[in-house]
Amino acid sequence: LSVPDIHVISLQPALEGLIVPSKFYGIAAAGRPMLYIGDRNGEIPRLLRSAQCGFAVEIKQAEQGASIIRDVAQDENACRSLGQRARTLFDQRFERRFAENAWASVIAETVTELEPR
Repeated sequence: LSVPDIHVISLQPALEGLIVPSKFYGIAAAGRPMLYIGDRNGEIPRLLRSAQCGFAVEIKQAEQGASIIRDVAQDENACRSLGQRARTLFDQRFERRFAENAWASVIAETVTELEPR
């Protein structure tokens, strides 16, 4: 995951809100920038914009996507900065302890709801 200058993630806009491409997390952990192809207002594009670690284009915007890939590949400093911000996003929001805490909360809530009253 640390080899490419930029990773491409895609999702059909109709699936937005139903699933999140899981490769996003590995790419962010590897500290690499991303180009998302799909709904520009979806969850992943919002994360990319807020963390300033990637780009989003709509489906069929091939020229714009190709231009982004070329620009990132040709600018080593920008590529490194985008990647560092991706890793920071991962560390601040998606590291294992956050997932463990979220699951622990779900389990605790479920157990509480199932306890006899």
